Amino acid sequence: MPTSIPTELSLRIVEVDPDFLRIQVVVGDGEFAGAAVVYEAHDAFASLADALAGFPKGSADHREAVLGSFGPSTAGGAVRLQFRLVDRSGHAMLEADVEADPEVSRAPRTAAVAFPVLAAAVDAFVNELRLAAVAVGASAVLGAA
Repeated sequence: MPTSIPTELSLRIVEVDPDFLRIQVVVGDGEFAGAAVVYEAHDAFASLADALAGFPKGSADHREAVLGSFGPSTAGGAVRLQFRLVDRSGHAMLEADVEADPEVSRAPRTAAVAFPVLAAAVDAFVNELRLAAVAVGASAVLGAA
Protein backbone atom coordinates (compact mmCIF):
# COMPACT_ATOMS: atom_id res chain seq x y z
CA MET A 1 0.00 0.00 0.00
CA PRO A 2 1.55 3.37 -0.98
CA THR A 3 2.35 5.84 1.77
CA SER A 4 1.04 9.38 1.48
CA ILE A 5 3.86 11.90 1.70
CA PRO A 6 2.75 15.51 2.14
CA THR A 7 4.13 18.16 -0.18
CA GLU A 8 5.36 20.56 2.46
CA LEU A 9 8.16 21.86 4.61
CA SER A 10 7.56 21.26 8.31
CA LEU A 11 9.61 22.55 11.24
CA ARG A 12 8.88 21.47 14.82
CA ILE A 13 10.83 22.15 17.99
CA VAL A 14 11.55 18.82 19.71
CA GLU A 15 13.86 20.00 22.50
CA VAL A 16 14.60 23.28 24.24
CA ASP A 17 17.95 23.43 26.02
CA PRO A 18 19.35 26.56 27.68
CA ASP A 19 21.98 26.69 24.92
CA PHE A 20 20.17 25.40 21.81
CA LEU A 21 17.02 24.11 20.15
CA ARG A 22 16.62 20.75 18.45
CA ILE A 23 14.31 21.20 15.49
CA GLN A 24 12.84 18.39 13.41
CA VAL A 25 12.75 19.42 9.76
CA VAL A 26 10.73 17.32 7.30
CA VAL A 27 10.37 18.20 3.63
CA GLY A 28 8.50 16.17 1.02
CA ASP A 29 7.35 16.54 -2.56
CA GLY A 30 4.44 14.09 -2.55
CA GLU A 31 6.57 11.12 -3.62
CA PHE A 32 9.89 11.57 -1.83
CA ALA A 33 10.91 13.09 1.49
CA GLY A 34 13.83 13.81 3.76
CA ALA A 35 14.04 14.54 7.47
CA ALA A 36 16.71 15.77 9.84
CA VAL A 37 16.93 16.90 13.42
CA VAL A 38 19.07 20.04 13.52
CA TYR A 39 20.66 22.01 16.35
CA GLU A 40 20.00 25.75 16.21
CA ALA A 41 20.03 28.90 18.30
CA HIS A 42 16.91 29.98 20.18
CA ASP A 43 16.22 32.65 17.53
CA ALA A 44 16.21 30.15 14.63
CA PHE A 45 12.53 30.62 13.75
CA ALA A 46 12.86 34.43 13.89
CA SER A 47 16.04 34.36 11.80
CA LEU A 48 14.42 32.17 9.16
CA ALA A 49 11.39 34.48 9.12
CA ASP A 50 13.68 37.48 8.59
CA ALA A 51 15.49 35.71 5.74
CA LEU A 52 12.24 34.88 3.92
CA ALA A 53 10.16 38.00 4.63
CA GLY A 54 8.81 39.62 1.49
CA PHE A 55 9.85 36.83 -0.88
CA PRO A 56 9.79 37.38 -3.81
CA LYS A 57 10.77 41.03 -4.27
CA GLY A 58 11.61 40.76 -7.95
CA SER A 59 12.28 38.37 -10.80
CA ALA A 60 15.87 37.73 -9.66
CA ASP A 61 15.01 37.20 -5.98
CA HIS A 62 16.74 34.17 -4.49
CA ARG A 63 16.81 33.36 -0.77
CA GLU A 64 18.87 30.71 0.97
CA ALA A 65 18.84 29.58 4.57
CA VAL A 66 20.72 26.76 6.27
CA LEU A 67 19.51 25.07 9.44
CA GLY A 68 22.02 22.93 11.31
CA SER A 69 25.49 22.06 10.04
CA PHE A 70 26.47 19.85 7.12
CA GLY A 71 29.15 17.21 7.56
CA PRO A 72 30.26 14.81 10.26
CA SER A 73 32.21 17.35 12.34
CA THR A 74 29.12 18.59 14.24
CA ALA A 75 26.16 16.95 15.93
CA GLY A 76 22.79 16.77 14.22
CA GLY A 77 21.73 17.04 10.64
CA ALA A 78 21.33 19.96 8.28
CA VAL A 79 18.90 21.42 5.76
CA ARG A 80 19.62 23.96 3.02
CA LEU A 81 16.49 25.78 1.85
CA GLN A 82 16.61 27.71 -1.43
CA PHE A 83 13.67 29.81 -2.56
CA ARG A 84 13.82 31.09 -6.12
CA LEU A 85 11.65 32.21 -8.99
CA VAL A 86 11.48 29.87 -11.97
CA ASP A 87 10.06 32.35 -14.48
CA ARG A 88 9.18 36.02 -14.95
CA SER A 89 5.53 35.31 -14.10
CA GLY A 90 6.46 34.96 -10.44
CA HIS A 91 6.23 31.18 -10.10
CA ALA A 92 8.41 30.19 -7.16
CA MET A 93 10.10 26.99 -6.07
CA LEU A 94 11.51 25.66 -2.83
CA GLU A 95 14.53 23.41 -3.22
CA ALA A 96 15.75 21.62 -0.11
CA ASP A 97 18.87 19.57 0.53
CA VAL A 98 18.60 17.42 3.64
CA GLU A 99 21.36 15.58 5.48
CA ALA A 100 20.43 13.40 8.42
CA ASP A 101 22.71 13.16 11.45
CA PRO A 102 25.69 11.05 10.34
CA GLU A 103 26.02 9.63 13.87
CA VAL A 104 22.60 7.97 13.65
CA SER A 105 23.38 5.81 10.62
CA ARG A 106 26.53 4.20 9.28
CA ALA A 107 25.73 5.29 5.73
CA PRO A 108 25.14 8.94 4.81
CA ARG A 109 21.45 9.74 4.41
CA THR A 110 20.62 12.67 2.15
CA ALA A 111 17.66 13.87 0.16
CA ALA A 112 17.03 16.58 -2.42
CA VAL A 113 13.41 17.69 -2.63
CA ALA A 114 11.70 20.50 -4.56
CA PHE A 115 8.16 21.78 -4.90
CA PRO A 116 6.38 24.93 -6.10
CA VAL A 117 5.32 27.54 -3.54
CA LEU A 118 3.10 30.61 -3.64
CA ALA A 119 4.26 33.99 -2.34
CA ALA A 120 1.18 34.13 -0.10
CA ALA A 121 2.07 30.74 1.39
CA VAL A 122 5.61 31.95 2.11
CA ASP A 123 4.11 35.02 3.82
CA ALA A 124 1.87 32.78 5.95
CA PHE A 125 4.88 30.58 6.82
CA VAL A 126 6.87 33.66 7.86
CA ASN A 127 3.96 34.69 10.13
CA GLU A 128 3.83 31.20 11.69
CA LEU A 129 7.56 31.36 12.35
CA ARG A 130 7.24 34.78 13.98
CA LEU A 131 4.31 33.70 16.19
CA ALA A 132 5.80 30.38 17.31
CA ALA A 133 6.90 30.21 20.92
CA VAL A 134 10.31 28.83 21.81
CA ALA A 135 8.73 25.69 23.26
CA VAL A 136 8.60 21.98 22.57
CA GLY A 137 5.93 21.32 19.97
CA ALA A 138 6.03 24.79 18.39
CA SER A 139 5.88 24.41 14.62
CA ALA A 140 5.50 26.05 11.25
CA VAL A 141 4.47 24.46 7.95
CA LEU A 142 4.86 25.67 4.36
CA GLY A 143 2.63 23.87 1.87
CA ALA A 144 2.97 23.57 -1.87
CA ALA A 145 1.31 25.75 -4.47
